[in-house]
Amino acid sequence: MLEASIDAFFHLFSPGPLLAMLLVLPVALFSGLMPGGGLPVSVVVLSLAVHLDPWVAITIVVFHMAASDITEPIPAILFGVPGARSAQATVLDGYPMAQQGLAGVALGASYTTTIVGGVIGAIALLLALPVSRQLLEWFGSAEFFLLTLMGVMAVAVVSAGAFVKGILTAAFGIAIAMVGYADLGGNVRAAMGFDFYLWDGFGLVPVVVGLFALPEAIALVVGDTTIARARLDTLLREAKADVWRGMRQAWNHKWLMARSSLIGVFVGIMPGVGGSAAHWIAYAQARQTEPGGTETFGKGDVRGVIASDAANNSVDGGVLIPTVVFGIPGSGGMAIVLAILILTGITPGPLMLTQHLDLTVSMVYTIAFANLIVVPIMLAFAPTLCRIAVIPPNILAPVVVGIVSLAALAASGSLGDLGAVLAFGLLGVFMKRYGWPRPPILIAVALADILERFLWISVSNYGWGMLLRPQFLVILAFMIAVTLFSLRAQRGARQAMMSMTEGEESGPVAEGGAPRREAAAAVEGAAPGRGSAATAEGGALGQGSVAAAGDAAAGAREGLDDAVARGAAAESPAAGDKDGDGPLKRRFTLEVAGEAVLLLAVGAFFLYMFIDSFSYPEGADLMPRLAVLVGTPFLLIRAWTLLSGTPEKRIEEGDIMDTGFILGDDPKTESQRFVRIFGFTALMYVAIWLIGVHVALPGMLFLYLMYYGKAGWLASAGIALAFLALIVGFYDVALHIVWPEAPFGLWPTG
Repeated sequence: MLEASIDAFFHLFSPGPLLAMLLVLPVALFSGLMPGGGLPVSVVVLSLAVHLDPWVAITIVVFHMAASDITEPIPAILFGVPGARSAQATVLDGYPMAQQGLAGVALGASYTTTIVGGVIGAIALLLALPVSRQLLEWFGSAEFFLLTLMGVMAVAVVSAGAFVKGILTAAFGIAIAMVGYADLGGNVRAAMGFDFYLWDGFGLVPVVVGLFALPEAIALVVGDTTIARARLDTLLREAKADVWRGMRQAWNHKWLMARSSLIGVFVGIMPGVGGSAAHWIAYAQARQTEPGGTETFGKGDVRGVIASDAANNSVDGGVLIPTVVFGIPGSGGMAIVLAILILTGITPGPLMLTQHLDLTVSMVYTIAFANLIVVPIMLAFAPTLCRIAVIPPNILAPVVVGIVSLAALAASGSLGDLGAVLAFGLLGVFMKRYGWPRPPILIAVALADILERFLWISVSNYGWGMLLRPQFLVILAFMIAVTLFSLRAQRGARQAMMSMTEGEESGPVAEGGAPRREAAAAVEGAAPGRGSAATAEGGALGQGSVAAAGDAAAGAREGLDDAVARGAAAESPAAGDKDGDGPLKRRFTLEVAGEAVLLLAVGAFFLYMFIDSFSYPEGADLMPRLAVLVGTPFLLIRAWTLLSGTPEKRIEEGDIMDTGFILGDDPKTESQRFVRIFGFTALMYVAIWLIGVHVALPGMLFLYLMYYGKAGWLASAGIALAFLALIVGFYDVALHIVWPEAPFGLWPTG
């Protein structure tokens, strides 16, 4: 082993692999900012693999994978847009911190945690190689199914305070993922007449962009506010100090970093499971085990960022283990690594631990080197990036829409993906507005195919006997215990929050992490569908609590109160009309009517899929029916609560770990803002279809920035030209993206 380690070091830092890493570094940094931006680069390398030395080809792909993952917390924290896999859980606390003017703290903590997680993952991979084979042989398909299900069931924790809606949206997400061609039955499921587009189902990138990016951009314009709503002057003045403060906060929670990193490694070892599930499981365990976590996670708690990013980066080491030891790709990126190994004449499997041990160890070094190089670069630019949080909404929102639209279109080159972005964007707006958690849909869509495959293999191999396997029973008992503990902790936290709001005492955050009464009042003001409470500058952020002292509490109450009646009643006596007349009555009527539409849409989709499943071959009908049968009871429970419960029950207490709209007192103006930004997006997509992306996207951005953004013609033209350079230089030249052909294309092709 020592000899292989020395050989790997000298091979990796020889001129060929070293030059390859330096050349791919800027591409990796940039593509990590785009949802789904990493895979096309790997595909380009795959197409050249037969002409490259194995050391160069493998180094490029592994380095690019690790480096691009490191950059993904940036859009998650600053824009509330999770990556295609990474940083999905980071958005839950990172984005609320940015809204509170603490983007620098979040970025500093994120990148400190990232480098620690990456190094721990690399070391764990090195240590695990000799024993990993014995560990994996203990698990069969039934255990892999249950571990994948554990990742989906993490929504029971992620959707704290909205358990019913969390399970319902997870089932809805699995049903959405069942649309398209079924490998098990060889048929197309629930295509709704759009077989020409939905043959492969909904892509993950359009789902991410539609559910998260578009609603966040719309929310900025509708609320007519910057991302940061507090500490604006302080943010600009102390951005660098905030980054250093975030780094210190991360080191104050070194055991949380270590624990979450090891979870990432362990879950990453499971073939096909780790990439999407690891950071959710780490986030869930941190929320349940950290002091005060059930009250503050999802509202801007730095520990949520630490737990998510530690596991997110350490998983890179874990997913390599099944890839090189068994030839089973641990993730989509690892499938590319596997293909490159085969194309270069190297057979994955036991030989990677004997004849090619030096190449295997070099992957460990590559992951560690990527972290040591990229993290300092990102930390150096973090203070500058923080300034994005104070850009006016009518300038930032269209730029964000343009970036994520490019990512969605480039993922498959299909115009149908833009239509999917609009559809999921509208769904995301409704979910965000009416307090439905969106993360459960994302994790369900990401893991549904793996879940279905393992379920079918388990049923075929073991039948119901899989329920009696000792390994299965151990994992099942652990899952049940965690779920029960989670529900009990959520109930206790909610009762504590409600009891604290009854008093009138105010004060800073308690040392143990539990906020005092005034802090609880500010947090309670951030009810589902509204946003997150502010974390006070100088508060005990490292202890995981949300402070509401002084101006921070006032900012939270003024900036985050919107359509939920409890918050409105707390702020305005007029809104609390005992007779139910006036704004309060209208507000609840709007809440009930809007959510009823959402419930009807989900119910109609469930009914359609259940009826359609009777035409599926055996095996292809199992998971769709299971999703419908699990989701329907929770749908009925939510409908009953909405229609018959008290206002407080209709708008479920607790935080759903999602960010909501900031609504004011002028619905007409807010409606006009919504139509403006959503209409701009739809018109831009129509223009892309008619005249092509090269002209339509920069042109539409220029018009919006000039007319609505008031950016001036010089700044508007500069941004438009920057987008044209991005399309040509990055997507056309670097990634060789083939764009859809436009009927009236104005840009030369070929």
